[in-house]
Amino acid sequence: MKSDTFNYAQLGLNIRTRRLEKHLTQSELARKAGCTAGTVSRLERGACSVSVKLLFDLADALKCRASELVEGV
Repeated sequence: MKSDTFNYAQLGLNIRTRRLEKHLTQSELARKAGCTAGTVSRLERGACSVSVKLLFDLADALKCRASELVEGV
């Protein structure tokens, strides 16, 4: 049975995986995406939701598509 809830833990894992592939720290990603390192940390832990704008800003900073970040969520 498919769940209708958004899997923030998977989103966080996707962001973290892509960030590490790009050899970026949380602070570097935050600076590129226009948010704080704390926000990146919370997102990677699945501890907060993400706005559509921030999702696209993160994707841009990670040089990928937003759809790649939400894959499997």
